[in-house]
Amino acid sequence: MKIVFDARTATPHFPGIGRYVSNLLKGMTAFQDEISIHMIRGPGSAGYSIAPSLKETTVNTSVFSIRQQWVIPKLIDSNMASLYHSTYYLMPYRVTVPVVFTCYDLIPIVYPQYFSIFQRAIYRTAHLLAARVSSQIIAISESTKSDLTRYLSLDERKIHAIPLAADDAFRPQPKNIIEAVRKRYDLPRLYCLYVGTNKPHKNLLGLLKAWKLLHDDNALEGHSLVIAGQWDRRYPEAKEFSLISGLDRFVKFIGKVNDEHLPAIYNGASVFVQPSFYEGFGLPIIEAMACGTVVACSNTSSLPEVAGNAATFFNPKNPTSIATTLGDLIADNNKLSSLREKSIQQASRYSWKQTALKTIEVYRKACASIKA
Repeated sequence: MKIVFDARTATPHFPGIGRYVSNLLKGMTAFQDEISIHMIRGPGSAGYSIAPSLKETTVNTSVFSIRQQWVIPKLIDSNMASLYHSTYYLMPYRVTVPVVFTCYDLIPIVYPQYFSIFQRAIYRTAHLLAARVSSQIIAISESTKSDLTRYLSLDERKIHAIPLAADDAFRPQPKNIIEAVRKRYDLPRLYCLYVGTNKPHKNLLGLLKAWKLLHDDNALEGHSLVIAGQWDRRYPEAKEFSLISGLDRFVKFIGKVNDEHLPAIYNGASVFVQPSFYEGFGLPIIEAMACGTVVACSNTSSLPEVAGNAATFFNPKNPTSIATTLGDLIADNNKLSSLREKSIQQASRYSWKQTALKTIEVYRKACASIKA
């Protein structure tokens, strides 16, 4: 099989999707005797490492450009591809070979209150078009697969749930490495950690309200809350609440961190917390677990599926539930030790090699469906 793999989303603009694309392609390099992959790179991808051994073509056409509707199909045909894999719902919708499309989540449909009518209409229409032209669809969790059938009425027989995994860099780190990164970012000695954006569905404001409850009850046990990740200025509420509530001495916003430092930041945390209302997968959970970090997360969407019995869960809509869960954890060293072992075991259940193998199986089905 000759696969044209659309890697134009492997840019800093798509941090989560970029990790999926780069790690999946790295996993597939082990199977180059079975499949031939030709990557499409786009503007903004320069310097973003993927898999140097793979063939690639760079096009000056982003996934947001109407030009992709004729530029990408022409490139697919010129490469005499067996299949085209799109890693984003904004894609060419007239392709002459079988198409596989990866869907991550349906946030604008599940949580419409965070988006305009126009945004929701474009999102729904584009997803339906992507689903219509695709022979097979990859969902990154059973939860996302369920949402595709529930909200878009898609045939579940052509949807395949294939989980993600942590990069090999995420593992327990030596103390000297943790200490060096701690000094670099001026991290407190004891901290709980959040990694992600501040978009509304991430529920960062709910986490801060829970942190305020812990502070008022003198239940922080000396901990600060460290918030890492790319900041979206459209949503200033979390920082504003931190200042107004007087939490700024116990909350540290460190912004986006270098990928090479992230494993040590996970390692240094007592607890990693994921308070999202909705996640398509929740990759930071597996990254934290692979580092041996205890995880507390929401009991919604894909998170219980991904975390299994290695995490403690709370109701993300209830700050008291978040506060109680975190307070119980940081006050119980025995429970923290037990969950650290479970974290590493749970993370070991996921690997990019398995993700790559299952993806290749979907490629085979897509090609076979056309021949049939």
